[in-house]
Amino acid sequence: DFFEPDYLAIGIEVNLLQMNAPASWPAYVSLHKATYEALKQDHPALPIFVTLTAVDLLEGWASADHGAQLAALAEILPYSDYLGLSFYPFMSAYLTEPIPASTFDDLAALAGGKPIAIGESGYPAQETALPSFGLVFSGTPEKQQGWIERLLREAESRQMPMVVQFVVRDYDALWQAIGASDADAVWRDTGMYDEAGAARPALDTWKAELARPRAP
Repeated sequence: DFFEPDYLAIGIEVNLLQMNAPASWPAYVSLHKATYEALKQDHPALPIFVTLTAVDLLEGWASADHGAQLAALAEILPYSDYLGLSFYPFMSAYLTEPIPASTFDDLAALAGGKPIAIGESGYPAQETALPSFGLVFSGTPEKQQGWIERLLREAESRQMPMVVQFVVRDYDALWQAIGASDADAVWRDTGMYDEAGAARPALDTWKAELARPRAP
C-alpha cells in the first residue's frame, strides 16, 4: 500500500528451495499460496508472481532433478501471474557457448499460457575464471551483446511485461572488498559498463530498445 507497485514479486528463485532443502518445500508452497490469495483479494488487478531459475527448469541444462523441478513449477504456477524467470544462460552446461534455438519455445511450453517475465538476467562480457568450481566463463563484449539482442527480441515477440538486467556496472572493487571469492565473482563481469565505467556495446542495444516508442 505504501509503494503502490505496478508489479509485485513475492519470491525470488523459489525453485532453489525445492532443490536445496526439499523438506521445506511443502511449507513454502502453503505460505506462497496463502500470501498470493490474500494479496489478490485486496489487489485483484496487481500482477503478483515469483521467479524461478530458468536453467533448472530446462532439461539437460543443469544438475537439478528435472522431474522434481517440473513438479515444483506445477505447484507454484497457479499462484503466479507470470512465469517469472531468473535467466543466466552461462550458469548452465552451455557456459558461454550457443544455447539451443528452441530455448524460449521450451520455456513458453512450461508457462501454461501465462506471460514470461525476466526478473533478472545477465551475461559475462569478459573471461571470468572460478578456479574453486573448475569453471571458466569465456565471455566477450560481443557474446554479451548477442545475448541482450536475443533476449530483447524474444521479449518483444512474446510480449513479456519486463526484462531486468541484474548488474549495471562490473563490481570488481566491491568483489575485492568483500573477500574476492569465486562465488561472488559469478556476476562480476556482467555489467553494461566495465569496472572502469566504460560502456560496452550491449548498452547501446539496451538504450536503443528503451528509446523505442511504446503504445500505452
